[in-house]
Amino acid sequence: MTDQPHGYPPQGNQPPVSGSFPTVGYQGSGYPVSGPLPAQTPGGGFPASAPAPKKGRGPLIPVLAVVLAVSLAAAGVMLFLWLGAADDVKTAEDRLQQSTTALSDRGAKADEAVATAEKAESDLSKVETENRDLQQEITTLRKCAEPVRDALAAAAAKNDTALSRAVRGMLDNC
Repeated sequence: MTDQPHGYPPQGNQPPVSGSFPTVGYQGSGYPVSGPLPAQTPGGGFPASAPAPKKGRGPLIPVLAVVLAVSLAAAGVMLFLWLGAADDVKTAEDRLQQSTTALSDRGAKADEAVATAEKAESDLSKVETENRDLQQEITTLRKCAEPVRDALAAAAAKNDTALSRAVRGMLDNC
């Protein structure tokens, strides 16, 4: 027998010992093979490995490419709409600010016009009161003025009777 422990391949060109474990053809390293040995084919070699998968593309790849293209197009459209909406919001806010300012200015002018109208109504009321008072004074003065004119005319005409009557009318009305 050989000097090798049981289960190790023989060193050099020595034939395998009968009754020992089946050995793989000598690898030349002299070290034991770790792990279980693969099954051998009846011809003494290892079985052929599984065939390589086909490199052909299935229907999944074109479908995914279309979905990706549609998604990117939709994202671009959404970005465009979002940026456009942001500009529209800014424009609407500016117009709202201008309208608010114009409305405030118009409100201030309207308040000013109301104040002016109220002052005018107050002034009109004062003027109407003064006018009424003046009309009453004119009426009173006319009652006095008639006898004064008559007295002056009678004095100029040197008519004593008419002058007396005019003076009495003056004293009654004035």
